Amino acid sequence: MGVLNKVVNTIRNIFGSGKTSTPDNTSARLAELRKLMQQEQIDFYLAPSIDAHNSEYVPECWQRRTWISNFTGSAGEALIGLNEALLSTDGRYFLQADQELNAKYFTLLKQQGFVPETELWLKKNTQGKTLGIDAKLIGIARFNQLNNLMTSLGGKLVKLSENLIDKARANLNEQLPLPNTPALTLDIKYTGQSTKDKLTWLRGEIKAIGTDFIALNALDEIAWLFNIRGNDIDFNPYVISYVLVSADKAVLYADNNKFTADMIVELVKSGITVKPYDEFYADAGKIETSVLLDDKVASQWMLDAISANVNKVFVPSPIVLKKSRKNLTEISG
Repeated sequence: MGVLNKVVNTIRNIFGSGKTSTPDNTSARLAELRKLMQQEQIDFYLAPSIDAHNSEYVPECWQRRTWISNFTGSAGEALIGLNEALLSTDGRYFLQADQELNAKYFTLLKQQGFVPETELWLKKNTQGKTLGIDAKLIGIARFNQLNNLMTSLGGKLVKLSENLIDKARANLNEQLPLPNTPALTLDIKYTGQSTKDKLTWLRGEIKAIGTDFIALNALDEIAWLFNIRGNDIDFNPYVISYVLVSADKAVLYADNNKFTADMIVELVKSGITVKPYDEFYADAGKIETSVLLDDKVASQWMLDAISANVNKVFVPSPIVLKKSRKNLTEISG
C-alpha cells in the first residue's frame, strides 16, 4: 500500500488534485434542495447522472448529480437525505470521487461492479421513509424495482411534478438553458441507407412484435433512424428529441429552431413530421391501441404519458441490434 500511495501522490503532484476550480457550494446547494424536500414531504431524493434520454453524457444544464455533489464522473448517482448525502459510483471513479466530494457532507458508496449501491443502502436505512424521484430520469424497470423496495419497507416512492435540483438551481440563480445548437442531416452516401428505408424496416419490426407504435427516447437510436446529427451534448453528435413511429406516422419531437427550412423539407420528404419537444407527452397520451417500449431505456414518465388502456409491450428496441450491424457504406467509412 505504501508504494501505491506514493504512485497516487506522484500522479496528483504532476496532474493536480482533480478538484474542480469552481468554489465549493455544496452546503448552500444541499440546504436549498433540503428545503424543497421538506416542502414536498419527502425524506430522500434520488439524483441519477442520466437525463430523460438515458444518456450517460448529458448537457451541462442536466448535470444535476454533478451540481449537487461536485462529482464530475460520467457514472454514478446521488442520494440526498434530510440529514445525510451519499454518492454511489463504481471502481473506475473511486479516486476521483474521493478528490471531488466534500467529505463533510457526502459519503461515498463504493459499487462492486456497475450496479448502484443505492438500493442496498435504502434497504438498510429507509424503513417507513419516502423517496422522491423525477420520473423522467428513472427507467420503467428500475422504477418498478424502487417502488417494490420502498413498499416492502413500509415506505413509498413519490413521483414529483418538478425536478427539485432544477428548482434549487433556479432559486440560487444557477440554472442553465437547454442547448440550442444546429442539427444536420446525413446524406445516404454516408449512411448507406435512407431514412425512408429505415422507417419501412422499423414498421415491419413493430408489426411483427404485435404493436402499432414505438416510442423512442434514446438519442443514438433517433440519430440512426432519421439520419440526423447534432451538437447538443459535448463529444456526442445527438439532437435532444423524442420519436413516435406508427404504420403511417413518424414524428420527431425537437426544437424546430435546430433545423433549417431546407432540412425540414428533407425530413418531410422522408415522411417525418417535426413537432416541438414539449408536445411528446400529450401526443403519447393519444395512442389508443398498443406501443412498444424498451423498459430498460424508456422512462417512467413516458409510460405515465400513455393511457392505462393501451397495451404496452416491454421489449428491447429493435434499433439497438440493427444499428450495430454496419452496412458496407458504414464499414468503408
